[in-house]
Amino acid sequence: MISKELLSEVLGYKINNIDVQNNYIIIDYLVIKWNDNRPNEINIYELAHKCKEWAFSLGLTVETCKKIKIDIPITFIRVYCNKRKKYLKEYELSKTELYEADIRACQWVLDNKDTL
Repeated sequence: MISKELLSEVLGYKINNIDVQNNYIIIDYLVIKWNDNRPNEINIYELAHKCKEWAFSLGLTVETCKKIKIDIPITFIRVYCNKRKKYLKEYELSKTELYEADIRACQWVLDNKDTL
């Protein structure tokens, strides 16, 4: 669902362990200030929003939109480059929760951030 690498980027901590339970992701990260391991929880919807904020800090916008495709409204999620003023990636949402699509788009940003 979400990689430790993306979670580390978004939250700003090195993530050692991820566990998904219901609508929560249980994370265990090393907080250098206190020099110990501390467990924490984050709601999956809040995490998806934080992912979008992280992408925005890189100059990208992750947005949801609707298009008409063969007379049927289809929901898409897109990654837009604010500096170049163009769309870089687009996903059609079919039976995918919006938060999953946001995270998937942000994972694509992380995987390709050196070439954007």
